[in-house]
Amino acid sequence: MKQNLKIKCLKGLSVVVATFLMFPCVSFADGEDVNTMVRAFTYDEGGNVTKNVGNVKVTKKYSDISAAGILAESESNRTAKVTAKNVDVNVPSADYQTGVEVWSGGSAGTVNITTNNIKSGEHGIWADILDIGNKAIVTVNGNIEAGAYDTDYGYRLGRGIIANVRNGGIANVTVNGNVNAKDKGIWVSAVGDTDPSTGGTANIKVYGDVIAESTHEAALGIDFSGHTDKADVLVTGVVSGEDGGVNTDNYRYYSTGESKLTVWKIASASGKLVTKRVGSTQYGTDDEFAKKINYIIKHDNNVLPRKANGSELDIKHGYHVAKEGDKVLVDTAFDGIYAKKAYNNGVPIKTIDESGYFYVTVKRGGGIFLTIETEAVTQKLENPIKLKGKTVKVKAAALSKKAQTTTITKAIKITNAQGILSYKKKKGVKKVSIDKTTGKITIKKGLKKGKYKIVVDVTAAGNRKYKPATKSVTFTLNVK
Repeated sequence: MKQNLKIKCLKGLSVVVATFLMFPCVSFADGEDVNTMVRAFTYDEGGNVTKNVGNVKVTKKYSDISAAGILAESESNRTAKVTAKNVDVNVPSADYQTGVEVWSGGSAGTVNITTNNIKSGEHGIWADILDIGNKAIVTVNGNIEAGAYDTDYGYRLGRGIIANVRNGGIANVTVNGNVNAKDKGIWVSAVGDTDPSTGGTANIKVYGDVIAESTHEAALGIDFSGHTDKADVLVTGVVSGEDGGVNTDNYRYYSTGESKLTVWKIASASGKLVTKRVGSTQYGTDDEFAKKINYIIKHDNNVLPRKANGSELDIKHGYHVAKEGDKVLVDTAFDGIYAKKAYNNGVPIKTIDESGYFYVTVKRGGGIFLTIETEAVTQKLENPIKLKGKTVKVKAAALSKKAQTTTITKAIKITNAQGILSYKKKKGVKKVSIDKTTGKITIKKGLKKGKYKIVVDVTAAGNRKYKPATKSVTFTLNVK
């Protein structure tokens, strides 16, 4: 955008003076359907701008090369606000097409755009937020469809949402529907910067699916490209890219900073779920970022998902979440019922934790949906927990160098326990300790050869069907 543009509107008549771009200036009646670009520039109109239109359908370029449905800019503590029904941009002769284009590069300007559905020959939303104090708020109460087309300038592949945030800028984008694109579903970037301190903040929420399909280039569901300081992306449905689900760009730019992703499921026809660039066209697995992803654990109203220690799962953006490798226990949400059977996406769960709960382990890609068959509890039953001590063997030579550890299951056989387990050492040599929550057994350095009897209290906390119970058991520690 150029600050030296001077445009004046007189009763719908457009008078344009520009250095090289020709912007139409049109007056709209509230709620009116239009066949031209809706333009809201605060520096042109000398203050805050508010426009309320109906459906926006654009079939002509606004400059020599570009086309847009809504084009908005704000600066100097001013606000540009546009409300529209649906945006449809289809200009095959354009080099660039965008449904909603937002630019904010002055001091503390705000752009606020609301529409229902966006359909564009190329990009759905493009938000360039370049300076501290600048903010873009874009709300789509429907779907975004970003296409692809061939031009004299080359083949153009659409991106659903582009958030280019730098120098402390903020982009807040909410889509209450699905995002479908031919290149990247969501692209969060700080293109061109080389200093990680110059990033901005991108908050993107999609209450639906993000799908990217293409036969021309790598189609990625989400691409964290650049070193955006803070990117917080929520997708409540599936993120799917034909060539990759989620990608982080560690090839051309700095790291992705504090990028966060909360998603229900990640998928890809290529099988590449979480990747990073290791070359201009080469992708490797990003295990580090993959382990930070918060996967939404969907469930019906009867389910209360818990962590392995029995506490309720963490909540992000209003959803229960867990990370790759976490064990999720399936508890019931109400007293008086218990889970007779449990299912993940309709498939029976056969794994039962030592505490008696059905459980699932979160795999890379997520996609967990828990349901249960319940049974009423009229009177709680006695806890059927059974314990049997074992012998744990430890080499004295190893203990002479450093402490040794083992698991509680190596020392005690626990069966039929109902409820979360906890442990307490009751009797035994001082150099042996047992973690109350995990049952991890630690034998301190220097324990001499011999056989030692260790008495442990094991408590099963009970659940919706069974009472809590505590029993004692003795295991033998043999230091040889």
